[in-house]
Amino acid sequence: MDISKEPQRLADCKGVSDFGCRILNMIKIISFFAALLISHNVFPNNDVRIFNDKEYGYLAKYPANWIAKINRSGRVIADIANRSNTAGVNIRIYRFKGFSERSYIDRYADKVQKQLNAPVKDVDRSFIDSQVAYDIYFDADGLRKDYKLHHRIILFSDMNIAFVLQSGCLLGEAVDDCQTIEFVMDSVWIYNRSKLRAP
Repeated sequence: MDISKEPQRLADCKGVSDFGCRILNMIKIISFFAALLISHNVFPNNDVRIFNDKEYGYLAKYPANWIAKINRSGRVIADIANRSNTAGVNIRIYRFKGFSERSYIDRYADKVQKQLNAPVKDVDRSFIDSQVAYDIYFDADGLRKDYKLHHRIILFSDMNIAFVLQSGCLLGEAVDDCQTIEFVMDSVWIYNRSKLRAP
């Protein structure tokens, strides 16, 4: 890919000169490959795969002994899970037109609490590639005693799109994999935001 010809493909370059955008793109590329090298120390047997969903413009790293697959069923667009399906990440896209950022997060958390009988334990707000992101941790004891449930919602407010990573794992059966799903979630990189759309 020749970044000099398409500076908007990787970085969000609104209000930045072409030169500045090229620098941002180079930083993103270098950061991605640095993260890839670091992840070799995280995953079992240092064997990492990259799941690239070109239709929606994002990628994720995952251990080679896991399964990553396209899953176009409703709002779900992909799944990454261990082979026993006791730990994994479900990737979804939602539209949130007509809601403020905070009211959307509150409604989302409330819906999960009611559907899964899993009260919210903690909510963290941060930024991922200049987008607002919320990490919501649920107390899933009502679902199953040893179940860990963590959702990450990355908001693209200008597009009314919520990119959602829903992770879960059985602590008693997949202790190491519970840590691995956090690394999988942290590795997700949305490299072409213009392809994000609610299914």
